[in-house]
Amino acid sequence: MSDSCFRQCGNLPPELRDFIGRARLLTNLEKRLDESRLVTLTGLAGVGKSRAALRLAHVVRSRYRDGVWHVDLGRLRDADMIRHAIASALGLADQSMRSDLEALARWMSKRHVLLVLDTCEHLVRGCAEVVHELLEAAPNLKVLATSRQPLHLPNEHVVLVPPLKVPGDDPAESPSANESVQLFNALASVGVPDFAQDNIATVVELCRRLDGIPLAIELAAIRLRELPIEQMPALMADRFDLLVNTAKVEPARHQTLRAAISWSHELCEPAERLLWARLSVFARDFELDAAEIVCSDQGLPMETVSSLLSGLVEKSILLYRNDQENGRYKLVDALAEYGGEWLHELGQSEQLRQRHLEYYTSLAQRSEDAWSGPRQIYWFVRMRQEYQNVRTALEYALRSAGRKALALRLLSSLWFMWVCCGFARDGRKYLEQALEPGTEPSKERCKALWVLSYVCSAQGDSEGAQNRAETCLEEAAKVGDSRAAMLASKMQGTAALLQGDLNKAGALLGMALEFNTDCKELNPGLLPAVVESALVLTAQGEVQEAEALLQDCLQMCRERGEQWVSSHAHWALAGGMLATGRVEDALLNVRKSLRIKRLFHDTLGTLLALETSVRIFVELGQLPLAVQLVGALEHNWHAAGEPQMGAPWVAEHHKTCQRDCRRRLGDSAYKNAFEEGARLDLDQASALALGEWNIPESTALEIRVTDGSDDAFAKVEDAVVQVAGAFGFDVPTAHRSHNERYVMKFRAATTGRTADEQLEEMDRALRDETPRRETAQFHAVDALITVLEKVNRAVVMVEQTLLVKVNGHIVPRRLSVAEQAYLDNHRHLFNKPADLLHELDQLKVDSTPGSPRQVKRNDREIIVEHLGESAAQALDAWAATGSYEITVNRPVWAKSGYTESRLLALIVRTPPDSDQRTSKVIAKSCPPGPPSREPMQHQRAWNASPGAFRREHLVALKPHSPAIGGAGGYVLLQEVAGGSFATLWQMAELESPGEIVAAFNAVTHGLIRKWNKKQPDPYSHIDSGEYLRSELREKFGPQGKLRAWAQQNGLLRPDRRWIMFADDSNARLLPNPLAMAAGDIVAQDHVQHLRGLTHGDLHTGNVLLQRTRQGELLPQRFRLVDLTTFDSSAPLTRDPAMLLLSIVAKRIPPDASAQEELFDQIIRGEGRHDLFAPLMRVIRDADAQLITDDFREDWINQLPLSLLATALLHCTFGNLDERTCWWFFRLAARCGAEYLHSTDSWPSSNPRPSVLGLGDMGGFRMPPHPQAGSPASMPSA
Repeated sequence: MSDSCFRQCGNLPPELRDFIGRARLLTNLEKRLDESRLVTLTGLAGVGKSRAALRLAHVVRSRYRDGVWHVDLGRLRDADMIRHAIASALGLADQSMRSDLEALARWMSKRHVLLVLDTCEHLVRGCAEVVHELLEAAPNLKVLATSRQPLHLPNEHVVLVPPLKVPGDDPAESPSANESVQLFNALASVGVPDFAQDNIATVVELCRRLDGIPLAIELAAIRLRELPIEQMPALMADRFDLLVNTAKVEPARHQTLRAAISWSHELCEPAERLLWARLSVFARDFELDAAEIVCSDQGLPMETVSSLLSGLVEKSILLYRNDQENGRYKLVDALAEYGGEWLHELGQSEQLRQRHLEYYTSLAQRSEDAWSGPRQIYWFVRMRQEYQNVRTALEYALRSAGRKALALRLLSSLWFMWVCCGFARDGRKYLEQALEPGTEPSKERCKALWVLSYVCSAQGDSEGAQNRAETCLEEAAKVGDSRAAMLASKMQGTAALLQGDLNKAGALLGMALEFNTDCKELNPGLLPAVVESALVLTAQGEVQEAEALLQDCLQMCRERGEQWVSSHAHWALAGGMLATGRVEDALLNVRKSLRIKRLFHDTLGTLLALETSVRIFVELGQLPLAVQLVGALEHNWHAAGEPQMGAPWVAEHHKTCQRDCRRRLGDSAYKNAFEEGARLDLDQASALALGEWNIPESTALEIRVTDGSDDAFAKVEDAVVQVAGAFGFDVPTAHRSHNERYVMKFRAATTGRTADEQLEEMDRALRDETPRRETAQFHAVDALITVLEKVNRAVVMVEQTLLVKVNGHIVPRRLSVAEQAYLDNHRHLFNKPADLLHELDQLKVDSTPGSPRQVKRNDREIIVEHLGESAAQALDAWAATGSYEITVNRPVWAKSGYTESRLLALIVRTPPDSDQRTSKVIAKSCPPGPPSREPMQHQRAWNASPGAFRREHLVALKPHSPAIGGAGGYVLLQEVAGGSFATLWQMAELESPGEIVAAFNAVTHGLIRKWNKKQPDPYSHIDSGEYLRSELREKFGPQGKLRAWAQQNGLLRPDRRWIMFADDSNARLLPNPLAMAAGDIVAQDHVQHLRGLTHGDLHTGNVLLQRTRQGELLPQRFRLVDLTTFDSSAPLTRDPAMLLLSIVAKRIPPDASAQEELFDQIIRGEGRHDLFAPLMRVIRDADAQLITDDFREDWINQLPLSLLATALLHCTFGNLDERTCWWFFRLAARCGAEYLHSTDSWPSSNPRPSVLGLGDMGGFRMPPHPQAGSPASMPSA
């Protein structure tokens, strides 16, 4: 979903557990919020103010058309930043020179919003000022604040949040019904699943001692993981008596909370307590690397930090979440406050804040170094994620004497955030603070000055840009900084371009290009100067020269993986093409520009591209669309600074288009279209220009669910509920009986009601308690769909469910893990996810109950298309014998085999009363004719009974008559995932090292001593290089399993030779595993030594091995080895590898693909973490116990490779989840790079990708709390 959608529905964090008790409080709060525009929840720390405010916000959010917005002020230290924190939470991309207050007031003035200001007590005066200003500026704004003291504003309604009731408060209430007891039991059951509630008396005593304070109850419940509940009251009493006796000046309940926190603190290990204190310097959240570097020293070694963090997570001192590529930790405010006090007592506050500043300065410099390369998006996302910590470090440096140089370095390194990514106003504010007058010239100041000049240009302040650039030139001359002087000249050229002085701009930008060409350096002055020089040439009529320059720029961007400048190059190209009448080409390029710009939230660049889009649509005759964009531009330029950047040549085009459209449309039509566009925010305007979003029209949408399809209805209903929740609506689940018929018609804007009226109707429907609640729900959903239609007519995406309109129907589609990961990292693309889901198919919900289980009608047509009519008849007959239901796997996967056979992925469902499972299979239709060698290698399949279809069997469907299958034709069903290793999967449940070694040796001994006893020399055929080639070949060949998996999930295509992982710190090009295929005709110049013939067999028993003559490869000569008979050379380590991987795979972290040392861990066995220790220990033990000396080297070389290949073979479907598949995909790419590097057999095409040594990959660190999640990154080709 686009940011615009998020802005419409708010940013409320999810409620992580049920809200217990306090029904009367919530009713009172709801009433107060209806009556007043400002409600403040007060109470002591830990009493649940934030929790109550969040619950209330979720309850009432459907009443606020423009969303409920949560702003966490808990870690904010500077009252001057309150306005900025609110703007950041709202997602305002305001780059203008206006103040934060002006920007907020403008945004809120016409919106109906609830603002939740959480944790105001340490900034009460500042919060009061901001709230007063905003309430005056925005008549439809309401504010819900939490604070330990009131804001003391007129008309403020103050509500005291009391502790939970404790047993005894209500004599008529049973102890088990008491809300304190219920909270304790709920929390205890999470930490101790078998927690028994028969010790109610002890729980009652604890809750009374804890005064019903929720945070204290939570901290006490955590202790159950370590202490029997019977021991807790006595231990707690000792600690509480001590603290209460030494803190009598505090209110009693404050003493209780402090005592609970202190008790938790005391139960931590000394190193955990020290780390707790040091972590208090972080703002909001942080990642593992930051904690290790900032918090470690001789007293707290770096290698211990990860395990200590894990301990603090287990004790609920820290919260941990998986956030895209990096797991992140958070210290709750009350606990951070306690840790900060402890750090002050230790005398380490300044030391830790200095480390914090140095770490984020170093991180900013790393991001700057990598900005113009292939990891640009990664660094943009990461630095946005770290922005609160960056801001905390900046504020500390700016208010500390002697740290201005570090502040300048940090600010200057983040020039791309200020200029490219929508933070211009922040950057200017901080830079002007840091560049105080009267300071001696220095290289740090020179860089900060040209960065500030760049920021001024981004705001359209060309005069300010000129002044800063001139100052930079003067100071650069004094300190001898030629690079800063060149960049200052370039900034002067940019300012001249904005002012319309083309000759001056061309001369200055030309000097910058000449300097960069001479020094061969890629810096902020080179690529932007190329684009700006092209703009000058275009404005001077030299379009051909400008286009050549821009094509060179795009080539440089492609070579380096740079995207931001390339978006400007495409925009500039569009202007030149438009000037020469190539309107369609201009539209193509401006849309390329827009798609890239929203990756970076580039407000200024998006507006410029929209200006060009207006001109294009005028030329195309799409005048209403052009005027809608003009209206959107008028509205949104104010957020970027000076309209049209103050550039006369942009402003003139804008005015010309306005005049032309008004003349051709007429005043009335022009006004209507303009007003429609003026309601659009920037993301909606971009989507409009991209053809992804339309101004809503009268449209009828239907969801049809008929008899016998209850499950399908549940999917639709669940999807609607998820969408409703994301947009701020609570849709109750209607009561449904199994065979009821539902036809729901969702009609948008056909009854003359306004959106506000429909929202009000929805609200009334949700509150309807009459027996017609089910009908009320449908009315509510009716209004909901109207709202969704106004957001995005075509597609709505929420969490892991896609709602898409197909043939007039709204249908849900669950996303795969890989797709979800991509979308999580690219939310700007959510307006049109169909770009990613190339083969989205319609959900069929019209099955008829009672029909025989067979090949479904619509699916049969696909089977006939890909396998032929005779194969479809054979499948019909086989389905009837076992009452199987056969459907085609979506998206359709159909290939051709080497022996002219054809393959199609199917799903086979067994009868409901069967204990068999649903299976994904490959149907292989073999051509008619005499039996070939291939069927004879599948005797097990031929002899299997169709009725005994099981995981470990292959099933052959012999023709029942000459008409079925033709003369000798047949259909073979093959399981996608290998089933002959079921025993190994059972062995994978072994835990102790002894059991693992015993199982490993048993399997290995069977392989070597028994399976190959007829071979005179069972070891002679083992060769690591050949084994690796053959294994990679099987996995990645045109019909290989990993390829099928990747294509199924829309990841990559085999015509891309090289891939690059977005989180690879070395930004290496790696061979695409899908392209390392035998005989792949799409990619003509692939890795030469892996070319050959295709192999279409997908079952586990086949491997392709190369044929060689005296060690030399014979191109396109391979032999098929059937492992069911072990009739030739075979990778003997395959089964042991399967055992080991199945053991290890259970503990693979969800973000494993983000780590950098995994290749070393598996392939080289150099891992240090406990995850791989059993695996490596098994290898060593097996070496000692089983392998003979003459075979040891081969075995040691082959087993790690077999680990990789076996994992790829057996883990890409069914057996493991998709995040693990992606992990192995990454390993495969690295494996290929290592192999090619060692053989020096890269393809001859230039440029030759650079392959860095594995030692450059950085350190591997395991997250302390693995959780299920999406893969960390997707490759870009």
